Amino acid sequence: MGDDAGTRPESAPSVADLERGRLEFDRRCAVCHGRRAEGVIGPNLTDGASISRAMAAADYRAVIADGVPSRGMPGWAQIFEAPTIDALTSYVWSLRNTNASGGKPPQGDFTLP
Repeated sequence: MGDDAGTRPESAPSVADLERGRLEFDRRCAVCHGRRAEGVIGPNLTDGASISRAMAAADYRAVIADGVPSRGMPGWAQIFEAPTIDALTSYVWSLRNTNASGGKPPQGDFTLP
């Protein structure tokens, strides 16, 4: 996906934010999405496919905060404060199109560059 307004985080995340996001991902998300975000029970987050409504950075944040209960994805807004949700969003966003080896095949519509 390109760097068009509305499709990326408003500002580049700091290294510290990405690390915070990675640590929380490892702690809370890897059980479903895999340690490399390659997808286990949950979808592969490293491919170019959109899952549910998660195409723009704001949509990624909404999915993390609110979840997708119909697909088994919990919302984390009741657990995490906004800065942690933002760090998770930045980390997951940074994984897009990295295509982890051995990842689940795309699930959803392909997100065009």
